[in-house]
Amino acid sequence: MGTVRQPNVGHLPVYPMNHRPAPQKILVRAPNWIGDQILAYPCFHYLRAGYPTAQITSVCQPWVASLQFRHLVDDVYVLPQPKGASAWAQVQALEAGARALRAYGPWDLGICLPNSFSSAWLFARTGVRWRRGYAADGRGFLLHDKLAWEPHSKQHRADYQAAKDSPADHQPRLITARSVQPQVHGAGRIGQFNSWLAVVITKSVGTMWAAYLFVLIGLVSLPQAFNAFVHGDTVIGIAWLSQSFLQLVLLPIIIVGQNVISASQDARAEADHITLTTLHAINVQQLKMLEAQREMLQQQREILDLLQKKGLSPPVPKPD
Repeated sequence: MGTVRQPNVGHLPVYPMNHRPAPQKILVRAPNWIGDQILAYPCFHYLRAGYPTAQITSVCQPWVASLQFRHLVDDVYVLPQPKGASAWAQVQALEAGARALRAYGPWDLGICLPNSFSSAWLFARTGVRWRRGYAADGRGFLLHDKLAWEPHSKQHRADYQAAKDSPADHQPRLITARSVQPQVHGAGRIGQFNSWLAVVITKSVGTMWAAYLFVLIGLVSLPQAFNAFVHGDTVIGIAWLSQSFLQLVLLPIIIVGQNVISASQDARAEADHITLTTLHAINVQQLKMLEAQREMLQQQREILDLLQKKGLSPPVPKPD
């Protein structure tokens, strides 16, 4: 396969991932981008922990081959690249990769980390017996274990659908930093206490007076640090500057900046709420006017139909 072979890491504990028989050969379609690959480390770690004796092969693009976690996988297969920019060239490259992987099968489990159609198609053409991934990009029929793709909460989707069904009844909400506190620590008494305590400490430390106080505290050990620096002990001087002084002083200043940003965001949210409420009221009025006009036109249509049934014609206005 042109891969790098690494020994299994058998000392990690076993965590059964599902009720199916433990797979012996696993394919993982790694993410295509560097940042996503780095964030996928927990997936590879727990996959190896769950199946310490399985043969795990990572399938990736060339530009992330060096970032595959080779202490957690047995093989790394680099996908062949298309020989052109056409769709047919991409299909041929995909088929070439599937043929190569099929030759080293059969594969018991395939995990598609990217949400692309091509990653699920690759595993289907490879003949992976059990394919798992998010049912996105229209690829659900290619997967056995289809994970629901829910980028938003159920409550948000319900509110969104209700707003679409009855736009006149929707009221714009004002969301500020205080509004989301129950979501962080919970709405119970303990959560309220934790939120209150965190806010009190943040407001106490996040002031410029606290920054001035920390400057004075940091200057207490300045003579000893300066003396050590003069006598050639630069480590002590740099440690005092970075750990004792900068961290103490920058902490409250950063919190002050965050408080300013949070206050500006809350003020912007209030202004936007007023604007949205005004636009909402105008739209509701327009909807009511359009509904009244529709009813008037419907009544006129019924009157005209009644006159036509009785053989009467509506009066035609005389030109001026």
